[in-house]
Amino acid sequence: MTMQLQSFDEISRSFHKEVLEEIRLLNLQIERSRQFRGAAEARGLPQKSEGGVPIAAAPIKVPSLPLATAVLTLDQRIDEQLKLDNKEGFLMNLGKKGFMGRQSWAKTWVVVAPNDIKWFGAKGESKPLDSIPLYVETTNTRGSKFKNPAVCFPFITTNECPKATEAGKFYFGVQYYDKDKLEFLVFQAETDAERLEWVAFLTKYVKMYIPPGMSVQSPRVGSETPLHTKTVLGGEAPK
Repeated sequence: MTMQLQSFDEISRSFHKEVLEEIRLLNLQIERSRQFRGAAEARGLPQKSEGGVPIAAAPIKVPSLPLATAVLTLDQRIDEQLKLDNKEGFLMNLGKKGFMGRQSWAKTWVVVAPNDIKWFGAKGESKPLDSIPLYVETTNTRGSKFKNPAVCFPFITTNECPKATEAGKFYFGVQYYDKDKLEFLVFQAETDAERLEWVAFLTKYVKMYIPPGMSVQSPRVGSETPLHTKTVLGGEAPK
């Protein structure tokens, strides 16, 4: 059974809702305390507790928020996501090349699964707009069979994608086999933390690749031994 993890935005909205509810309860308790004090004054009853603290000003214990709504750190969010089979969420997606090689950015619901990446027009749709495999099996002229996996590019520049130009956005992607040629699927994240979460999850299934000469710190990988690696499935290994 596939489990789903709340996105960071969903956690934040839930946290905000809980805070508003706590404030409402706090205000209700203060109002009741004031009413009690007013009634005590009218009846000539003591207006202070045994400790000498005014009743209306006595500290009110606010219940703590549930742990599930706590805001997690980036590493904690990645740890939780790596326990799952799938990662889902909205991303700007350049998609595959269309007629005459045209591509355009679109906001899609992306699902990374163990063997493929699918994207949908909206969350909850059952039919994907398109998909790519995280590996393909190929056979050479000598009859040897190979497993050729995709690779994750944690950083995408205009060298890999001429459309990765918007300042303040964070690009990453997957280079995959489309029949006998390599293609790129490029994503655009709103924050660097969002990019790092997706990269960590993708590298649970495929290796990370940083182009030579790119002076950057390597992001966290989901696994040192990803699910899909280049393998000889039958026949002789290439010489």
